[in-house]
Amino acid sequence: MKTANFNQAATGFAKMDSAISSVAAILVFFLASNASSGSSAAFRAAKIKASQGESCAQYELGRLYEFGYGVRANAAEAARWYRKAAEQELAPAQYSLARMYVAGDGVTQDYEQAINWLRKAAGHDYILAKNRLGVM
Repeated sequence: MKTANFNQAATGFAKMDSAISSVAAILVFFLASNASSGSSAAFRAAKIKASQGESCAQYELGRLYEFGYGVRANAAEAARWYRKAAEQELAPAQYSLARMYVAGDGVTQDYEQAINWLRKAAGHDYILAKNRLGVM
């Protein structure tokens, strides 16, 4: 697909009122160009939306920091953005923050905190959290 088509899609997503539009727009940026410049554009887009308090964008920004897409990997920053989204009841962010507590990645290892966040995510019927609780 041509970049123009992705740009049109991103413009359409930006007009949507749902939180899903943030994530969709970020994914469009990833697909619009090669890995390095696409990741950088996705990072900038996520940072703007996340700074505006959008939980899905905060979660995506956490992922970008955790895995180093468009920015140098930084586990502490990933945990910080996951926490912002997790506090807004976003189950994938709650699960991701719990993973970081289990591993001590970007935060001090703390199984009690991990279980707390896993229970919150499981309360939203997030299957990965339910599974993780079952094996801890």
